Amino acid sequence: MKYKSAIIDILLLFTLVLLLPLTLFAQTLPLITAEGIAAIQGGDKALARDRALEDALRKAVEQALGNIIEGETIVSNYQVLSDNIYSRSLGYIQSYTVKQEIFTGDSCRITIEAVVSLQALEKDVQGIATLLRRVHKPRLVIYIDVDAPGWYGRQAGRLNPAESAVANAFLEKGFDLVERSVPLPTVSIADSPQAAAVWGKEKGAEVIIIGQVAINKRKIPALGSMNSYLASLTISAVKTGNGEILATTSDQEADVHIDDTGGSLKAMEKVGKKVAPVLIAQIGDKFLQEINAGTQVHLVISNLDDQRLAAVKNALGDKVRGVQRGSIHQRYFGAGVGELDVTVQGTTQFLADELTRKSFGDFRLSVISFSPNRLELKYVSLE
Repeated sequence: MKYKSAIIDILLLFTLVLLLPLTLFAQTLPLITAEGIAAIQGGDKALARDRALEDALRKAVEQALGNIIEGETIVSNYQVLSDNIYSRSLGYIQSYTVKQEIFTGDSCRITIEAVVSLQALEKDVQGIATLLRRVHKPRLVIYIDVDAPGWYGRQAGRLNPAESAVANAFLEKGFDLVERSVPLPTVSIADSPQAAAVWGKEKGAEVIIIGQVAINKRKIPALGSMNSYLASLTISAVKTGNGEILATTSDQEADVHIDDTGGSLKAMEKVGKKVAPVLIAQIGDKFLQEINAGTQVHLVISNLDDQRLAAVKNALGDKVRGVQRGSIHQRYFGAGVGELDVTVQGTTQFLADELTRKSFGDFRLSVISFSPNRLELKYVSLE
């Protein structure tokens, strides 16, 4: 017996030794030092600083990724992983500190120390919080229709169990929810992203979570007086500014209960808890794409002629922070009005702020109205 006990002790100790490095790795976030560089164009040091910082952040993640790959001697996938760094890099940065920034001649160099995590975004609350700050913490409102036995409609705008489960999941990740007030929609908006966007915008939200949950009641003889209640939920996230669908998913969960109301409510709660993490992950990925690949903003500019329109396009591409070169596309020009689509490294609010504080030699662009993904501007001559 003593011999057998000693063998068990040795095996347990050996297992602990094997698991200890994994535990330490999971708890220790690497501190990475990286340097980014960017050219100063048109004397705009602020724009050069932004691009140097982005370069440093990407290099920090690349360095962390390279260390992990070398440690595991997995070199065959390095190029594939490396190619994805640009589109996902900011989601891996927990925090960073600028240690040095130097402007020399026609370039800017920035040295940072960054805390890098390569955990999945949906499992990383700090990463979600950082991401939400980068997109100016859009406010959410939730509306899920119900088709279920034992469900008698809404009471003064209270959340149903599926909505409550989804709301709690978003709140835990740091999202801001708009308190939903009556009146509720008079018609179903679950199947109409555009109608949902209008209603969500009226509530003061930038994103609306819409869905529909249906309960299928089944009598199973083996359960006796109990019934099975299967909840099927389809849910989407929609931008209220333009009706763009950010994410969509669907799933099912079941519960066994003695009465319709109890079974329906419990099944709705279960399926809400199941789909919420999937939806949050999709929204996070979409926000990352917008930050790294850029957000498309539609510009409507008045008081133009053909020469002024050409000057505006040149100014946007060369002198405005966040606007990517080659991403300016003319959609319309006539009757003194021009319409452009531009890709911005950031948000519509960021672009509006940049245009408000800048002048471009003999003109400036005055912001007339603002909504997510759309700006109305007026060309103002300074001559």
